[in-house]
Amino acid sequence: MRIIHFISVVAVLWSVVGASSARAQSDANVSEIKAAIARDGTARVIVEMSLPPQTAAARTAERAGEVNGLTREAVRQRIQARRTVVAERTREMKSGLAQANMRMEQEFDNLPMFTLTIDDARLERLMRLANVKDIYLDKPLARRQLMPSVVLDKVAVTSTTPAPEKASADPTAEIAERRAAATATDSPEKAQLTSTVTYINADKAWARGYTGQGQAIAVLDEGLDRNHEMFVGKIVAEACYSTLVRSNDEALCPGGATSSTATGAASVCNGTGQAASCKHGSHVAGIAAGNDTTGSFTLKGVAYGANLVPIQVFTRSNNQTDCDGTAPCLVSYASAILNGLNFVISQASARNVAAVNISIGGAPVTPPCDSDVRKSAIDTLRGLGILTAIAAGNEAQLGKIDPPACISTAITVSSTIITQPDQSTNQGPTVDVLAPGFSVLSADAGTVFNYTQKTGTSMAAPHVAGAIAILKSAKPTASADQIEAALKNGGTPTTISSWTWTTPRLDVNRSLDLLSDIPLVGAAVPGVFGSRNNGGASYVRFFNTEATTSFVALQIYDDTTGSRVATWSQAINGLASPQFSMAEIEAQASPVITPVA
Repeated sequence: MRIIHFISVVAVLWSVVGASSARAQSDANVSEIKAAIARDGTARVIVEMSLPPQTAAARTAERAGEVNGLTREAVRQRIQARRTVVAERTREMKSGLAQANMRMEQEFDNLPMFTLTIDDARLERLMRLANVKDIYLDKPLARRQLMPSVVLDKVAVTSTTPAPEKASADPTAEIAERRAAATATDSPEKAQLTSTVTYINADKAWARGYTGQGQAIAVLDEGLDRNHEMFVGKIVAEACYSTLVRSNDEALCPGGATSSTATGAASVCNGTGQAASCKHGSHVAGIAAGNDTTGSFTLKGVAYGANLVPIQVFTRSNNQTDCDGTAPCLVSYASAILNGLNFVISQASARNVAAVNISIGGAPVTPPCDSDVRKSAIDTLRGLGILTAIAAGNEAQLGKIDPPACISTAITVSSTIITQPDQSTNQGPTVDVLAPGFSVLSADAGTVFNYTQKTGTSMAAPHVAGAIAILKSAKPTASADQIEAALKNGGTPTTISSWTWTTPRLDVNRSLDLLSDIPLVGAAVPGVFGSRNNGGASYVRFFNTEATTSFVALQIYDDTTGSRVATWSQAINGLASPQFSMAEIEAQASPVITPVA
């Protein structure tokens, strides 16, 4: 027999959090809507419809897909089944609205939602209609980019090895010192993209053949510069959704339209200051999946082999309140983000979407915020095996997170300065993963050879979205649960003195090791005989180089047929080097191997 050993299988731990009652959630939403009507006379709202209850068999099948994964065809079938149910409920709702003298303004074919504009009287009628699950104010989120950035021309770059972290009696002062040093110079030899991919061991995953190939990452942001060298040949679909609520809102889709899915839809790049478009989105997309291979300067994103689905979800606002007193600025209404997520669902199977990135946030709140209108869409994506990585925010809050990152079923991402948590960003026990977000070099919009360094959780989130695409390129049918478990359990537990918790710091290579049934680090061991073989007894020895207990799994193959006959796993204590006989392995294997003389 030939033995091939594969490293590490871990237990998956899940936490359960309480949820607010639907009635309490509705009361809070209705109060917010009434306040908006009192202020403006009318309010644009998003209505979520209740769907018919699933059968027990359907619930079992859906959960099995979430746990064990789905084939591409199964994803397509699930999307189609959901569209059918949503369409039927929408038809019923339209009839009820007509009788109440109301009409849908916008529909979402993959989500049981619609928008309309109401006053007090219509609100009361709407609340009494059958199958209205909840009503939300269509309010804006600002893309809050609080961190400084430095624009760089395209120049040759040499990668540098980061200095080891040093202890500091004053972490706040050290962070300020590092931030000042990074922004005082335009030298790209800082914590740039060429370095951050090594901090998360993405380069080791590339060496194993996993670059995100065959997958796509959807980036909901302010669009990107499709002419930038990082994005050549990578855009497989795109869209723009620019909601207009206030009279002086301006749409950012081609030709001033409020929506488009045409080529170039996400690439209308104009504006300055707070209203600049494409710059932030280009930077984020470049981190996730960019790949500049030309000239003396080459720069690769985390999943540089993946495709991109950019979706522009911003509106140019001229309202001083929405812009924190400095108009114009870019804001993203809830309905625009829902439109973007709805588009991702429609593209999930055809484009093999692995992950969604949202580097957008509102004012931080105490999580979870599962009353957020976007949760339903994020949950739908999870059911299709697609995780949504969302930036935690940059307000230096401890225990508070920006919406929609505070949604419990999203992957909440906060930032590190190399390996240490960045205390100028939002941190807390509900953050799922830490990733590099300090002075990251990536694409800028405007000219073909333009790059910039930016800092913040907006830069950390696409590192995680790229990591998800890499894991999916290794195991395309992996479920959302499996990918999330690999991200968390593969990360390096990280804490600082002021925390009472640890948060995993992204390690793509280690996460690959924990994703079962893929070619992991290991070696074929020829000449290992079964326990009854006359050639003599065989033993296998393992050495765990980690200080903590790990798991090892053996895949056992028959040399004659080449087929796998069994799997065996065992816990290995930290720094231990135990030996196992083939007789033990055969007796404990699954299925048990019957010795043959």
